[in-house]
This record gives sequence, structure tokens and C-alpha cells, in this order.
Amino acid sequence: MAYHESTARKQQMEIAEQNVAEAVESLESNLERILGLVGLPIEAVQAVRAIADARNAYIDAVIRYNQSQLRLWRAIGRSPQA
Repeated sequence: MAYHESTARKQQMEIAEQNVAEAVESLESNLERILGLVGLPIEAVQAVRAIADARNAYIDAVIRYNQSQLRLWRAIGRSPQA
């Protein structure tokens, strides 16, 4: 069970990392549109918020993955101090 949880958490972490990259690309795209006088400044604000949300989700995913790794470590009979 601990192995499957750890595997799932790793996948969640990878997806969250991809979401951060996509949010950054969105901001870059919105800034180009704004500088080209096509986009509205509010779009950049929304993109910055999306980056913040994506980064927070990534941090949460990393924490959950690390916790699952500790559970896996204990499940195989190892001490976290080893």
C-alpha cells in the first residue's frame, strides 16, 4: 500500500510541476499580448494568481510525496534516522 501511495503522490507532484510551467507560459503569453496592445492588464493579474495557486499546489504535492516516502521507508522496516 505504501508503495502505491508513493507512486501516486509522485505522479501528482509531476502534474503539479507541469501546471506551474503552464501558468508561467500563460503569464508570458499575456504579457506579450498586453505589450502588443491586444490584451488587458487584468489578464496578467489573473496569470500571476494562477502561478501562485499552481506553486502552492506543487508545494503541497511535494510535502505529500515526502510524507509518503517516509511511510514507505517505515513499511520496509527502516528508521527515518538511518
